[in-house]
Amino acid sequence: IDDYSPKDFYNQVELYIEKLNDKRIHLIRCKKNRGPGYCRNVGIKYAYKNKSPIILYNDSDDISDSNRLKVVRKIFVSEEEVDVVYSTFIPINERDEVIEYDKLGPALKSILDGNNDNPISERNSLIRLGTEKNYTNVTSSTAVRTELAYNNLFPKYRVSEDAHTWYRYAANGGFFYYSPNIPTKYRIKSDGKSTTRIKQDSFCEKKIKAYSSGFKKAISIYSQKNFLTKNEKTKILHDFCLCLYKTIEREASKKTLLKVERKIKKYSDFLDINIFDKEKHVLQIIVPQKEGRVGGSDTHVLALSNTQQVKSAFSPIILFTKNNEYLEKIKKMDISYIYTGNCKNKIKMLRLLSDIPKKYNIEIIHSHQYNANYLAVIIKLILYKNWHNIPLVMTCHGWIENNFKDRFYTFWDFFTYLFARALICVSKKDILRLNHTIFKRKKKYYIPNGVLIAKNGFKQNKIILEKHNIPEKKIIISYVGRLAPEKRLDLVIKIAEIVCKKIDN
Repeated sequence: IDDYSPKDFYNQVELYIEKLNDKRIHLIRCKKNRGPGYCRNVGIKYAYKNKSPIILYNDSDDISDSNRLKVVRKIFVSEEEVDVVYSTFIPINERDEVIEYDKLGPALKSILDGNNDNPISERNSLIRLGTEKNYTNVTSSTAVRTELAYNNLFPKYRVSEDAHTWYRYAANGGFFYYSPNIPTKYRIKSDGKSTTRIKQDSFCEKKIKAYSSGFKKAISIYSQKNFLTKNEKTKILHDFCLCLYKTIEREASKKTLLKVERKIKKYSDFLDINIFDKEKHVLQIIVPQKEGRVGGSDTHVLALSNTQQVKSAFSPIILFTKNNEYLEKIKKMDISYIYTGNCKNKIKMLRLLSDIPKKYNIEIIHSHQYNANYLAVIIKLILYKNWHNIPLVMTCHGWIENNFKDRFYTFWDFFTYLFARALICVSKKDILRLNHTIFKRKKKYYIPNGVLIAKNGFKQNKIILEKHNIPEKKIIISYVGRLAPEKRLDLVIKIAEIVCKKIDN
């Protein structure tokens, strides 16, 4: 395909082909210079019309390996599921001399590094392609089945039109196959920069536009075939922008980099989700104490979820708000979680939670304590479509009513019980209190709090005895809890004084 070269040059090529006298070679001349993407589309359409099964791209200044066609054909014939075959490249200058790695620009180095380190060779490779590699193969090292190429033509861009196309190949399920032994000699300028098109004004900006446009379009195609939640899309686009930033970091101006930074920031509000693929789940909702503090309800949810993993038909997912220490505890126990702490915008947080049940079979919502109960009700009411029909159970961990503010919170906590299918109380007196309210007929269950005891038991005992100079045979009574008014630690101290006076051991 000739992209409207000067007439004299075109005539030389035409004459050369005539002398070869090989009817397999077809020369098509474009009526106007339209750029590489347009030309390739002309060739793709011609190949599709003439029922050619495979296409090998090769730009006019690059040199294919002599075994390329042979190897590629063999792969396509023997590996029926493979759609794209690509290889690495050897950079050469205008005089066909190999350019050393150290003299290459960062973009080309990243492609070579990607080929040497865990190259993409798999189906559904879009996410890895966009978030890890960003650009994995040069055009002249790429071959594709004609049908896939025909259904995913090159865009009108003159910069990074190939990356735009590779994304769509991957989105449409294209199986990328890496064949390292047929490297293309890829011609670049002597200074190690990319093609002559780098001379264009705002090259990096055009590159960003092509990459972003291609990846967004590809994600849209991919999510129609492989369901992605709103949060997954946001996280993928964030990682894509981050990868793109690293690709252009040493080439682009500060102004251009600032634009990419804004894109990264735009997608930075996402939920940290790690859910193990199980048949059915129970969602445990907790708003833990602030960093550096651990409440009884927080500990209860950890113990409950840890036990459910082993003994329940429901696999637990803990949904919780900002507390990095709590996150580390959950990770250590290997429990599925939805961490909202990274998402500063509460409205966006709800939007990202909205379609979670479409991907994970959540059969029960179980909330614990005031703030978690508020959050559970908001989720059920605002995210009505996917969440409303999931039954909600609430555990009442007791009510704190030291002042007007506490009583106000208790009032709204009682209001949330209207939306619960059942209530669990950790003490019998709480059931008695609820029986004197409008919740008299609501299902209520008494289940006292459980505590996980470490297998190593009380190894710290000896240290405590030595620290306080206590004989080994003495019985130790310990108080465990926060220093909060509602815990009535003042009574514990008074009781201790009375007991110690009456009982010697």
